[in-house]
Amino acid sequence: MRGTFLKDRDGNARAIQWRTDHYGWFRGFGRPGPDAQPPSAFVVDTTFMGLPVKMHRKIVPALQCVEEEIKLTCADHPYTAHALAGIRFKNTYRGGEVTNHAYGIAIDVDPAINTCCGCVPPWNDAPACKRPAKTEYDRMAMPECWVHAFERYGFYWLGHDVLRDTMHYEFLGDPDRIVKAPTSSPSPSATVAP
Repeated sequence: MRGTFLKDRDGNARAIQWRTDHYGWFRGFGRPGPDAQPPSAFVVDTTFMGLPVKMHRKIVPALQCVEEEIKLTCADHPYTAHALAGIRFKNTYRGGEVTNHAYGIAIDVDPAINTCCGCVPPWNDAPACKRPAKTEYDRMAMPECWVHAFERYGFYWLGHDVLRDTMHYEFLGDPDRIVKAPTSSPSPSATVAP
């Protein structure tokens, strides 16, 4: 979880270096290698649930699996996404932390209606943040099955985090362990190996 790394300065530095080594050097964070390129050099245009989004090319197969999983398992809970946010070209965190959006490995789904109750206004002013909620899933518009689909393929949902950022998913799996499965399989076409 984010909080663990924030309390442990060395852990945060290791996490940033790991992302630097796997996704590119975001200026000001981590130690660049001799031929370091920014994460933006590895970003591709892709789609998720029919919407365009720019993401790091290494995680696109996992994102495609999430989409297939949602189509297979969430049919009883229809939800149509209207807006996505992928890579960011500036850091939106403070205190030595860097957002996973800067590496192109985080995606926000419908920020206007899937809020972030632990963030700054206008998100924490949303009505969903003010009403009582039995679970973190009660603070978002998208169905819970979307969260489980993302988690199955290596993404962490910040709705579980102290931020209660229900729009946000970040890939925390090892991008080098995403493997293609046979296309004849009725399940999604790629998996994140354990």
